[in-house]
Amino acid sequence: MSLILSGKYDNKKNGLWLFFSNRVLRIYPSYLFIFFFTMLVYFIWMMSDGTTTFMHLYYAGKMSILSQLFIICTNLFVFGQDIVYFLSLHEHTGNFYFTTNFFNAAPQLWKMLLLPQGWTLSLELYFYLLAPFIVKRKTIVLFLLLAVSLAIRWYLTFYRFPSDPWLLRFFPVEIFFFFLGCLSYRIYEFTSQKSMHKLFIFMLSLFMVLLTVFFFFIPQVSLLGVNINPWVYFLGIALLIPLLFRITKNNSIDRYIGRLSYPMYVSQILIINIFFYYFAGFKNNYFFGIVCIIVTLICSVLIVEYIEKPIDRFRQARLRIKR
Repeated sequence: MSLILSGKYDNKKNGLWLFFSNRVLRIYPSYLFIFFFTMLVYFIWMMSDGTTTFMHLYYAGKMSILSQLFIICTNLFVFGQDIVYFLSLHEHTGNFYFTTNFFNAAPQLWKMLLLPQGWTLSLELYFYLLAPFIVKRKTIVLFLLLAVSLAIRWYLTFYRFPSDPWLLRFFPVEIFFFFLGCLSYRIYEFTSQKSMHKLFIFMLSLFMVLLTVFFFFIPQVSLLGVNINPWVYFLGIALLIPLLFRITKNNSIDRYIGRLSYPMYVSQILIINIFFYYFAGFKNNYFFGIVCIIVTLICSVLIVEYIEKPIDRFRQARLRIKR
């Protein structure tokens, strides 16, 4: 986001509108395709045996109209899917109320989300709304915002709030990673003018790959009761990405793999559920996971080629026209 806001949309007439509308065109087409396909699949299952969890969780009319409207809108428009994990349903009124631990709630409201991984997209959309007003701030401001996010995380940890959702889906805590990305771009800006040997960057990348593979074998180091191993790892990634980007930004294979990541993310749970439904007897088989991965990959390629690429050409054409 720092990269494109400083390049594609910087100092352009209606740049803010172009940025927001192009983000919508980037996120929603693939999401809505999988969303409506999921609705179709669940409807077929409900008509065949009536066991679809999603449909039954509307609680046979016990949810209030306002609650039903919230669930429908957050499913369709993504915004607010993270909030679902902080809610429970009042048995008598049918209204939602906030809870500190959604695991103790009945029913489990997250099961009403057709794409339950969409809560991460909700956090991403929040950041898109803030990004144009954040990423160009002074580096010291970004550091201060990052420190505030970490302080909130430490407070929740110290007072033993449940790690899920408070340390996993709570936007003021999760925005730390977005700020880390902004600072990573500042490192890219600083190092892009420096001469660095590709072998050096490759060795650094290899080190991070090995660190990733063997991460969970490294003894934990605690500071103030917090395991700092993952935080050191995140910092290492933030420092490495600017260097790695220098040697991969013009690589078409790397770029295509990047394009596959989003459709794979939004389609994976649907495909796994379909295989669970029709081939439940094989779910503990080693090849079950392999087949799910292959099918997800094939579906993602089709989404990229027939949905995302045509829309992306339109998005880029809008930028050229504005120039």
